Order: sequence, then structure tokens, then C-alpha cells
Amino acid sequence: MRTMQTSSTRQWSVRQALPVFSVLLMLAPSAFAGDVANDPTQSPTTESVLYNFTTTYSNPFSSLTADAAGNLYGTAFDGTKYPNGAVFELSRDKNTWQEKPLVVFNGKNGRYPSGQMVFDPQGNLYGSTVEGGDGPCPDGCGVIFELSPSAGGVWKYMILYSFQNGNDGATPGNNLLLDPSGNLYGTTDFTSGPASNGTVFELEHPAQQNESWTLKTLFIFNGTDGFTPNSLTFSGGALYGTTSEGGSSNFTGTVFRLKPANGTWNYTLVYAFTGGADGGFPDNIVSSGTSNVLYGTAGGGASTYGVIFEIAPDSSGTWTESVLYNFTGGADGAIPGPLSVAGPDRLFGTTNSGGDASACSFMYPYLGCGVVFEFVPSTATETVLHAFTGPPSDGGGPYSSGVILDQGALYGTTYYGGNGQCSNGTEVVGCGTVYTLSP
Repeated sequence: MRTMQTSSTRQWSVRQALPVFSVLLMLAPSAFAGDVANDPTQSPTTESVLYNFTTTYSNPFSSLTADAAGNLYGTAFDGTKYPNGAVFELSRDKNTWQEKPLVVFNGKNGRYPSGQMVFDPQGNLYGSTVEGGDGPCPDGCGVIFELSPSAGGVWKYMILYSFQNGNDGATPGNNLLLDPSGNLYGTTDFTSGPASNGTVFELEHPAQQNESWTLKTLFIFNGTDGFTPNSLTFSGGALYGTTSEGGSSNFTGTVFRLKPANGTWNYTLVYAFTGGADGGFPDNIVSSGTSNVLYGTAGGGASTYGVIFEIAPDSSGTWTESVLYNFTGGADGAIPGPLSVAGPDRLFGTTNSGGDASACSFMYPYLGCGVVFEFVPSTATETVLHAFTGPPSDGGGPYSSGVILDQGALYGTTYYGGNGQCSNGTEVVGCGTVYTLSP
């Protein structure tokens, strides 16, 4: 297990130049199904742990994905027995949940899965790994993979693309998007290659079953226009995203747009964060459901513990950023992660820290284990639905894992917590959990 810190300066031993935050929640279509999204008076508030990870593989870092039957799919970032991570399924069995691995990574087939996976209409599951594959990076440059269901509950694993650290970039550690034609979109992070500031790419679905997928680099960042992209979303016929750093104002991150026209993708700098009251080092961006109106989270802000922001054009078409909420670092949480949209005026999210200040003393900045919250943009009202209490009975540290909505409940993961025997070298901190909040 790799110890992680929830601060704007944290570093990972396996990803030495990654953004402060890294993963956008992009919900699978099935994740919007359920009563909570349709009933504005009902909020899920009762939390329970569905699964405790063990030292076999552990530390889920990204958001879950649900299939049409309500089964949950996610990734474990690393582990003791299987240190390269795994993809797992949690399936419903009456009133219990059964966990099984779909693939265990060995380096050659990928290493350190990171980023929320996405289903296509045929039930194939797509994801990425930060390292591994046959690229020339010391431990591989990362892969995009497909898992296809087959008879007997067996899933067939296939690498669709192995990054080579050229203009294609490397370390594709963030969420993937799927368009109606079955093409995938994603980002790569900081590398030592020619695309060292990061890229946005499209992985084009083959026209014939026996053909290969084709990667197209849509944009290469140069630092001034952004550095280390960390999220993507669709809105109004364009791709919008964030970079955790870079930009023309204090190098503290950007919101950008890529819009297709005549076979090319045209880049627009939508907003450059200043790192002041407007926030900085953005975590993610998500479509509000209204064309060209976007919500996101970032660090900093008036209280320095993070913000929820809105990006929208004014009457003249000029993009403006508005801070909707400043986290205080107390009971309301600190360092917000991905958001999920549950309606035109309803968001759910998590914070990496804050909440119960007496819990998770092993987690920097020592403010608590994090919270799950509901947010109403029109009134700027944040309501804490659950404050994590940490091991051994609860999770801790959602980090870059947001929540998904399915059948009236919220589901998510925590990097720490639970009754697993993972240690940070000083104390048992748990191996992570899958949890639910129900009405």
C-alpha cells in the first residue's frame, strides 16, 4: 500500500508529477437511474460498508461504475499480494454483495489502474492504467483496456492501446468518456516525452471487429495553455476539461474547451485560475445538464480548503467563473473531490478530509476522514450526509472517488479504512472500502 496525503503538495512514489487532484467523476448512464435523482425531498443519509478490501489488493482510488443490473465495478490501485492492482466486481446477491476480481494486473498487462471505468451499450467495460504495457517508460507508459463479458461469468481482457511516450503521451490515469459511436476520449499526464505537459486523445473504435483501435492526439498542452489535464466532460457538442496546473495566471490551473470543426479540434482557454479567492489547481469539471454550464471543484479559495465553482458564459459570450461554496475545513469537509449531477439543481460529492476531526489522525492535513455531501447550487447550500470515521468499522479518505447514484442510493469508495490489515508503517489504516448511503 502506498501512503497518500491530502494536501496541495502531495506526491506519489509511482506518479511523481501528477496533479494535486486527479479524477473526474463521469457517471455511466445507469448511474442516473433511481428515486433519489427524481425525488428532491429524499436524501440518502444512512451509511454502511459493503466491502472491506484486504492486503490481496487494496486502496480503491477512483469512482465506481454501475451496470444495468446494479452491479458495481471499480479498481483497486495496488496491494500486497497483487501490488499492481486489480479490477473488481461487486454483485448483488439478495441482501449481500459478492466481490470477485475480473483482472489482476501484472505490469505487462497494465499497472496501477486509475480513473473511473465506463460501459458501452454492449456491456463492454473500458478503463486505463497509469503504468504498464509495452511502452518505453521504465515501468511501461500505461494502457487503455477493455473487459468483455462472456459465458460463465468470465471476462475477457484486452489491451486496446499501449502508450509510447511520444506525441501520444503517457500515464493515462484519468476518467474515460464514451461517445455514441463507441469512441473513447481521455487525457495523459506529465511525462518526459515530447507531449510532456499532457494531451487529450481520442481512441477510435474500429469499423470492423478484427481491426485495431486507432489513437488520435487531439491536443498537446504547452504549459501556458495548461499542464497535466485531469478531467473531461461533454457539453454542447464540445469537450471541456481541466488542467491541474498551467495557464496564463499564476500557473494554477485552467478550464479549457476542445470543439470539433472540419475534422480538427479547436482549443479555447475558457478560464485560468489565479490561485486566490477563485480557487486553484482544479480537480474536475462536470456538465450541469444545461449546455455550456459547468460545475467543478478546486483547491484554495477564501478559506484555502477548496471550492465548488461554476463556469458559464455571460450575455456577451465571455466565460466567467463563480465560486458557489468555500469549504471551511471543519465539519463541512476539506479538499473536495469529484461532483455528480443528480438534477438541474442538485449535486453530490466527497471531500478528501475534514468532517470528524477526531478521526483518521494518520491522514494529512489531520482534519478528519472526509465527508459525503449534497449541494444545491441555487441556494449555495451544502449538507453533510456522512462524515467518515475511519478504521476498523468505516472508510476514510475518499480522495478522487466521487459517488454514483443507482436505484435510490449512493455508492463510493475510500482509499483507507475498513477492517483490512494494511499499514502505513506505523499503524493499521485499513485497506479501503466500498460503501453505500441509502435513504
